Amino acid sequence: MIESRIDAALKKQQARSVVVKIEKRGYEMGVNFFRFVLLGAILMGGTIGCQNTYHQTSEISPAQQPLKATNRIYVAIPEDAIYKNESVPNSGRRTALAITDAFQRQTKSVTLARVTEAFPDVMIHARDREADYVAYATILKWEDHPTEWNGIRDQLVLKIDLIEVATGSIVRTTTIDARGKVLTDGEAAPQDLLATPVDKFVRTLYRVTYEPSALQKSVAPVTTR
Repeated sequence: MIESRIDAALKKQQARSVVVKIEKRGYEMGVNFFRFVLLGAILMGGTIGCQNTYHQTSEISPAQQPLKATNRIYVAIPEDAIYKNESVPNSGRRTALAITDAFQRQTKSVTLARVTEAFPDVMIHARDREADYVAYATILKWEDHPTEWNGIRDQLVLKIDLIEVATGSIVRTTTIDARGKVLTDGEAAPQDLLATPVDKFVRTLYRVTYEPSALQKSVAPVTTR
């Protein structure tokens, strides 16, 4: 009696193992099939799925002159993004660091805020540092999707205002809408979309011809307030 119960239990356990293996195999086949379909679509439709895409719109004050390397810049840290009703940790700091890196390629006088601050406090601390301009960013979208599984691309929408400290006026604004590539290894994230469009925007402030950030070197270490 006992041996028959043991045999029955072993057979039941083996049956469960087979089901688990079948389910795992089915999942792997589904993922591979989806990747195959994506690859076919990309080969037929071009290479857009293999690269990130960017769209930028900018507004500039008519009287605004190009920035000078001697202008002092204060970079504020924006509030963390909200995605699926939850805060995305460190998204604000990552954004501020990307902006700081871009400015450091043009000037040595860049100060990064220590923490996220309300706008009035940003302006107070910028004046304390004798900054000429504040780079003030707002994260509008920060969507991290399992693109390798569902085909939905990561998305970053970011607004950056350049504010003249002396007058409090916005002298330049850009809105960046960046989307990640379709074919990924699962490691891509919205922060990977920051460097290229942010660097392009900052270079236009100095009227410098755009050059991919991978070919540039930072000219100074970051300072903090």
